[in-house]
Amino acid sequence: MRWWMTGLLLIALLAPTRVRAQEGPGVNIASPASGAVLHGLVELTGSSAADSFFVAEISFAYASDLSNWFFIASSDQPVTAGLLTTWDTNTVTDGDYVLRLRVTTQNFAVLEIFVTGLQIRNQTPAATAIVAPTTTPEIFSTAISAPTRTALPTAHILPSPTPLAPNSAIVTQPEIMTNLKRGLLIALVSFLAIGALILLRRN
Repeated sequence: MRWWMTGLLLIALLAPTRVRAQEGPGVNIASPASGAVLHGLVELTGSSAADSFFVAEISFAYASDLSNWFFIASSDQPVTAGLLTTWDTNTVTDGDYVLRLRVTTQNFAVLEIFVTGLQIRNQTPAATAIVAPTTTPEIFSTAISAPTRTALPTAHILPSPTPLAPNSAIVTQPEIMTNLKRGLLIALVSFLAIGALILLRRN
């Protein structure tokens, strides 16, 4: 766009004459429709051929913040029931957005067309309304029978345990002392015998 067109566009944006509508004379967004779920490359179709057309601009904003608009494309050629531009939604994060077509005329009037409720879902699934399932009540007829008696379990008397025989492997303390003394005596005798043999060999 040449510099003089840029200057005129700035003057037009500051001009007080502005029309806001979903449908204007020769100006509309046919697709996407309000509430549409978008992903990937999206073709924006409609018309921008207003009387005394000068320039058209398409931009978007977060649904929660309509004070900041982000540029998509502009054109100095009017479009009648055709392709306005292609929007690559992969360049923005998933969320809810508003689309705006702004057409400025040669007499500095500005027409703005909005598409609200657009959902961009490239990474996350689209939000869907959860509908509660409808059920038909069913009537059940249940016969109540008299309770049946259950036989009580019979008590069984277990035989008394048989006493175990005394453990023959138990070693008493006197036996331990006797075996300890016997071992010390054997060790002493062996030590004396070895000492006597050593003395005899030296002699």
